[in-house]
Amino acid sequence: MLGFCALRGNKASFQPVGHLPGTPPAAHPPPPLRHRAHAAECSGRRGRLAGAVSISCPLSSPRQTALWVSALGFALHIAHMLRRAAPRLLGRLLAIEGGLLVAESKAALLPAAARSVQQSVSAAAAARGFRSSAAGSSSLAEALRNEVNYEKENYEQPPEVCAGPPAGFTLTESRGDTLMTLTKKHGAETVTVDVMVNDQPEEELVQDEESGAVDADVGVVFTAAVTKGGRSLVFECKSDGQYLEVLHASLEPAEGEVEDSAYTGPVYEELDEELQAQFEEYLAERGITQELGAYLLPLVHDKEQREYMGWLEGVETFVRQ
Repeated sequence: MLGFCALRGNKASFQPVGHLPGTPPAAHPPPPLRHRAHAAECSGRRGRLAGAVSISCPLSSPRQTALWVSALGFALHIAHMLRRAAPRLLGRLLAIEGGLLVAESKAALLPAAARSVQQSVSAAAAARGFRSSAAGSSSLAEALRNEVNYEKENYEQPPEVCAGPPAGFTLTESRGDTLMTLTKKHGAETVTVDVMVNDQPEEELVQDEESGAVDADVGVVFTAAVTKGGRSLVFECKSDGQYLEVLHASLEPAEGEVEDSAYTGPVYEELDEELQAQFEEYLAERGITQELGAYLLPLVHDKEQREYMGWLEGVETFVRQ
């Protein structure tokens, strides 16, 4: 016979559902009371199940029924153990997961820590570089100050410069500008002499034709312009205080630039000697003489020295800032 062995709450029941093949249908008595009591005892001891648990099994004899009931009790025992162990297993799983997260967090922190250490090292190196730079700047400033002090202690303005320009000229100059200008009036004319410190030639060795002695030519180069009526007669000159040499003469507009294609005059040394002498006389009447050359030569050296000392002081101030 086939039947259901059912547990509902703490009660066990048996319900026949058919018969075995080849056997006449017959009513079988319910399982013995001891079997039902055993099933109820298993149900009460192993715990309750929500709802009903039904197992379909062949029950051909009371012994088989007892075996199935025992198997059912064992299954309930296993389920009860799993239910009790579930919180511990879940806790262990959570602990393992937490450990993995912590390890992952620590691993993530390693690059950040490395970057922090690198930044600290870079900051320290930058600080050392700053101190080294500051020390270098201080040394340079001190060297500049020493040079300024030395130049000022040994500077003495030439007496020719102290005496001022000759022949009624007035000197105009600006600090930091190497162009110096001397001007004067000659009747209706304006005589202008321009000399630039940065536009001086290198010293040349010259040999005297008569004695054969070799000397250094340290003459100063300048321009002298006589202006009237909107035009200027411009002379390029050279002098060391002992001679005055005219290098070139040109007639130019008093204002504006001369066109590159404009004719600026002949080669001066190819002019007739008498004409050259008359030009020199014309210049001398307007104060362009050897005496002016004797003033301009030390003036150029003095201007260069004064600009050099001003440059040293400016660089020192810049470095100390």
